[in-house]
Amino acid sequence: MVPLDVRAAARRSLSLVPARTLPAGRYVFTATHEGMFGGRDYAYLTIVRPGDAVSPLTGGASRTAPVARALPPIAATLVATLFALLLVRSYRRRPAAQKALWALGFFLFAFAAACEAAAQRHGWTPFLFRSYYLCGGVLTVAALGAGSAMLQLRPRLRDLLLGGLAVAVIAAAVTVAVAPVDAQLLAQTATGRPPANGALGGHAFLWAIALNSVGTLLLVGGSALSIVRRRNVRANVWIGSGALVVALATGLSRGGDYSYVYVGQLVGIALMFAGFTLPARARPAVPGTAAVRAAAR
Repeated sequence: MVPLDVRAAARRSLSLVPARTLPAGRYVFTATHEGMFGGRDYAYLTIVRPGDAVSPLTGGASRTAPVARALPPIAATLVATLFALLLVRSYRRRPAAQKALWALGFFLFAFAAACEAAAQRHGWTPFLFRSYYLCGGVLTVAALGAGSAMLQLRPRLRDLLLGGLAVAVIAAAVTVAVAPVDAQLLAQTATGRPPANGALGGHAFLWAIALNSVGTLLLVGGSALSIVRRRNVRANVWIGSGALVVALATGLSRGGDYSYVYVGQLVGIALMFAGFTLPARARPAVPGTAAVRAAAR
C-alpha cells in the first residue's frame, strides 16, 4: 500500500498525491463506501514512464459500461413487475388481502430497482435516492411481511396490522420526503451504486430499521409458524428460503461485486413468489387448510 498526502482540501473536494514516486506498473485503487448494502469500488490504473504511450481515457468500452451496469437492476425490475402483475390477476379472480400486500411489495421492489437502473445510467439525484430508499429500503419487506401475517392473524388483529401499516407508511414517506440529501455524497457515487446511508439526513433510518425488522419477523416467523403447524409446508419453506436468500445476497456486495446482489435478489424473490402462489394440498382433516388453499391460489 502506498501512503497518500493531502495536496489540497476544499468544502466539496479533496486532492491526494502519493507520498513517494510510484514506479511504472499496474495498480489498483480501492475505496469503500457504506451504501444501503455496503460494498467497495475498484479502479485499475497503469503508471507509465515519462514519454511512453498512454491509454485514452475514453472509448467505446466506457460508453457501454453504464448500459451494462444498468442491466441487472433492469432485469430485477422486469421480474418483480411480472410477479406483481400475476398477483394482481390472482387478486381480481379471488380477492384476498395478502395477495394485495404481496403485489404491493413486489411493485415497491420493482420501483426501487428501476431507480437504481436509472442512477446507473445517469447518476443519482435527490429524487431517485429518496424513492429508492423509501421503496426498497423501508417499505418492501414490510409489505411482504404484512401479507404473510394475514394468513396467521384473526380478523381483528388483521385490521390492527393494516391500520398500523398505513400509519407507518405515511409517516415514513413524509420523513423521507423532508429529509435533507447530501448532494456531495450523491456526486461521489460515480458508479451509480447506492450512496452511503448518511446521504439521507434526519431520522428516516429509524423507519428503515423498524419496518425492515418487523417485516422480516412477520415474513420468516409466519412461514416458520406455518411449518410448525404443518400448514402448507412446501409453500412456506419456499417463502422462508427466498427471504433468507435475499438477506444473504445483500451481504455479497461487501465482496466487491455488486452484480451478485441482483442475482441473489432475483433468486430470492422468485422463491418467495413461488411460495406465495403454490397451491396447498387438500387436507380436510386439518383445520384452516381450506382457507390456506384459497389464499394461495
